Amino acid sequence: MIVLDAVRSLRQKFSQAFFFWLTFVLCTAFIFLFFNISMSDAIGVVFINSRADLATNMTILVIAFCSINIFFANDFFARSKTRELAVRIVSGATYIQLALYLLVQTFILLVLAIPAGIFLAVCILPALNALLAGISGTAAMITIRMDAVFTTSIVLLFLIFWTTLLNMSLAYKNSASALLNERRMKLQFESFIKPSFTLSANVLRWLYAAMTFAPILLVFLNPYTGLFLSVIGLIGFNGFLPRVFVPWLNERIRSHAITDPDRAAALGFYRNDLQILKNNILLYYVNAIFLLTLVIGAHENAMETMMVFVSYAFMNILQALTMMFKYSSEISDRTAYYDSLSQIGYIRKDFVRILFREVVCLYGSILLLALLYDCSMLAGTLRLGDITPPTALGLLACVILPVLFSMTVSLLHYRHTILHTPKERRRNVY
Repeated sequence: MIVLDAVRSLRQKFSQAFFFWLTFVLCTAFIFLFFNISMSDAIGVVFINSRADLATNMTILVIAFCSINIFFANDFFARSKTRELAVRIVSGATYIQLALYLLVQTFILLVLAIPAGIFLAVCILPALNALLAGISGTAAMITIRMDAVFTTSIVLLFLIFWTTLLNMSLAYKNSASALLNERRMKLQFESFIKPSFTLSANVLRWLYAAMTFAPILLVFLNPYTGLFLSVIGLIGFNGFLPRVFVPWLNERIRSHAITDPDRAAALGFYRNDLQILKNNILLYYVNAIFLLTLVIGAHENAMETMMVFVSYAFMNILQALTMMFKYSSEISDRTAYYDSLSQIGYIRKDFVRILFREVVCLYGSILLLALLYDCSMLAGTLRLGDITPPTALGLLACVILPVLFSMTVSLLHYRHTILHTPKERRRNVY
């Protein structure tokens, strides 16, 4: 009975389950590919008596990024189940039954994702070998290694264990009322991490703005300090977004509420998107900026250079797609908001303008800050003559193209979700 209920729930929440599954597939494929590259004879990363070299540090960083992506996706997926769990608790379900219910869903999604991810990695391997041949001019090849298979299995089993444990703890630590009120759980957490010291609101705004944008100029002057400066910038952005940018958005929404209601609605949805995707956006910036500092400093050998470049490219793709997956899951539950708008007189062309503005604002603002840092860093490196213009353009393309692709897919999915309404609501939309 529990198994049937779990499968039925996955079908009802298919979009959230599918995007979570895709996130794990991509992470599995990249971890498997990366271990086959990093543990090859040309690089030789080991985890016992390992050297503190670029390859080892990159391996640890990539594992951390993929793990965080999976945990973020799992957290969003699990929180979409809170109402179901609350209903089951009220209906008399025990903790063991809830644990089995979540365990079955997690097991189905993650176990099915592993072979799909490995198959995807094997399909990508010939393209990586062609890239390696072009970079090194040799016949060196990346092959499937048993030690890489073993290490990948250990990492994936670790991730499955912790995601399952986190899912079960969600039901165990929260009552039915808390599960029905996600904001209550969030406020409790925010009060726990609230700092003990306080500064005036204006001082904090200027401080966060300076920490966010000053490193952009400094990294141009010395691009090899980009890792340290980007940490300052990301800390600043973490405060700049809720304390400066969101209040500014609130003012714009209020000012356009009467004169341009379409823009006000789009900015309201955009504000909500930023709050939902905040952690994913921060992780995207960490990847786009941190890994670039490693790319411009990688000059050891052809295999290591390719490992760093492939990591940079693949992680940008992974981060953009995971943001798109989470955003698409959120979009799938937006029809009720647009139903309300249709009841007060909005029509199809209004919906098209609103969703287009929202999607462009979201992805455009995400891309803008990443490009400000990356362009400044690459311009400084070009000024020093350490990279060539074609290489710089290729690195920028690794940032721009995945975001543009994600924006296009999100826009198409959004239009399909909102404009293709059931028959009983179609009269209001058209």
